[in-house]
Amino acid sequence: MGGIFSMNNISGQSASSITAHLKNSTGETRKAKAAIYDNASPRNLIGYTEEVDVISAQDGWLEFGIIGEVGLTANATYFLCVWSEGYHYQTTNIFFGNQSGETGVIAYAALEYTDFPAELSTSAGAEILSCIFCNYSD
Repeated sequence: MGGIFSMNNISGQSASSITAHLKNSTGETRKAKAAIYDNASPRNLIGYTEEVDVISAQDGWLEFGIIGEVGLTANATYFLCVWSEGYHYQTTNIFFGNQSGETGVIAYAALEYTDFPAELSTSAGAEILSCIFCNYSD
């Protein structure tokens, strides 16, 4: 699952990590990773993170370090996602809030857990606030 991230108007920024609030509901440790796609259709892979273990008791913030250099464009919109091994609704889920006026459309794709695809087509989900962020620096 993933959500939209809008870059500020400062140019010359690079993504350093992706942070998401995750809850592992499987009772088992699962592998997970995150990625940044552009907001085109289909979405194009811009960068991805290291794979991490999401322990069975995970219920909080987890940071995924970006692999390589991923430049971000001022005022651009990106799609951030977390992908974990397991089955739909029996795996690691991004936490969502429902604060009025701060919602965004989430999206999802049912794919086998391997490498991130170069292009990603997603289905529209609910319009809710996702707890996933891109951390960046110059």
